[in-house]
Amino acid sequence: MRHKIRRVLVLVSMAVVTQAGTAAAQCLTKPAKLAPALNGKEAYALARAEATKWNADSILTKMVTTSEGRLDAEGRASDWSIHFFSAAAQKLNMMSFTKGAMTCFPIDRTSGGRPITVSDTTVFDTKQLYLAAQQAGGSALDAKTVTVNADLGQNPRTGAIWRIDYYPADSQSTVLSVIIDSATGKVLSKNPK
Repeated sequence: MRHKIRRVLVLVSMAVVTQAGTAAAQCLTKPAKLAPALNGKEAYALARAEATKWNADSILTKMVTTSEGRLDAEGRASDWSIHFFSAAAQKLNMMSFTKGAMTCFPIDRTSGGRPITVSDTTVFDTKQLYLAAQQAGGSALDAKTVTVNADLGQNPRTGAIWRIDYYPADSQSTVLSVIIDSATGKVLSKNPK
């Protein structure tokens, strides 16, 4: 019986490792060695190149730093989650950049979330966005006690916006949220005011 359980565990472990290897192998582009932390501009350029090679009609639906790799004072994050949806393929390509490694995981989906309108004027330089958020009140917070998250989304009324959120290191509730126009890099609002 013990032998049987051990064998089942080994088979399950092999399946998980194989599946993880398959996800990483799904990336069609092979970027040179990546830095352990990326500016949003770098992460987007890599993801856009992958998405275009994957499916020419793909559109951005998500771009966010994660709790595993928040934004630093230089506008870099060690963990990005970026999604592109292809209506033609009916797939969502979930890409991540984690501590210098890029993974791609396309899944079958009939939709991929709200499309984010991107143009030549869209600001992806997260150092610029971080500095704008700092000027809007972030600099008043103790950098040793807060972490910073960047999230690009589509507002149905105003268009694409960046949301820069400041979190206490030990909590998931924001102490400051700064909304920035993605076309101009200008602060639209902040909460609390």
